[in-house]
Amino acid sequence: MTTDTELNEIFERVSKHFNYRTATAAFEPYRDLKIRWVRTYEQISFYVSDYLKEAPAEVVESIAETLLNKIRGEDSGYTGQTIEWLTSPDFYEKVQPKYLKRDKRTGNAEGEVKDLMESLDRLKGMGLVDRVPEGLKILWSNPGKDREAARSSLLMRVIVINRILDSEEVPDAALDLCILKQMINVTSDFGKVPMIDTEEMDRRILAFPNSEEILEWFKDHGIEF
Repeated sequence: MTTDTELNEIFERVSKHFNYRTATAAFEPYRDLKIRWVRTYEQISFYVSDYLKEAPAEVVESIAETLLNKIRGEDSGYTGQTIEWLTSPDFYEKVQPKYLKRDKRTGNAEGEVKDLMESLDRLKGMGLVDRVPEGLKILWSNPGKDREAARSSLLMRVIVINRILDSEEVPDAALDLCILKQMINVTSDFGKVPMIDTEEMDRRILAFPNSEEILEWFKDHGIEF
């Protein structure tokens, strides 16, 4: 675990190697895992997701180095050590509950008409899903005006399906295809750049029976697939 003082010391130390005279860092309770920064010529301030409080100091230091390289225009990606920790049960088990509590858009797994687990089982039965990440939660969104069919977080191991799909008017195949796309997202290789292989995504979606008709259904109903 990394304390507030350690966080500041790590970013201050690493920033000096990148020619910043002054650097500060503080944890912030962001909904998403992210780091924001504000800089001038020789000064830089970092606002770091407090999910990283759970990280060992060496992982935080590695993330700081990766971020400062990226700011300088040299995006080398995360180190193996960072990837291993961010994709480990030790990370998601501690931060997933916080993430779900902070995300007011996310509801529960109970549908009025549709059953999310039945949909996943259909995909497994068709051989379109062969791996489900440990601890994955598939949930409905809270009611709202959003027209995006679904969203997901690989690191938080969460898939959220838009509540508008919980309707008798929605074909089961539309829900299944929607979950398939998000399953592809959450089983992607976090260490790969780019993380999502769009060609592989398209291939797997088109392998779904009548996928083109279903995609047209989403379009006709003004839902962003």
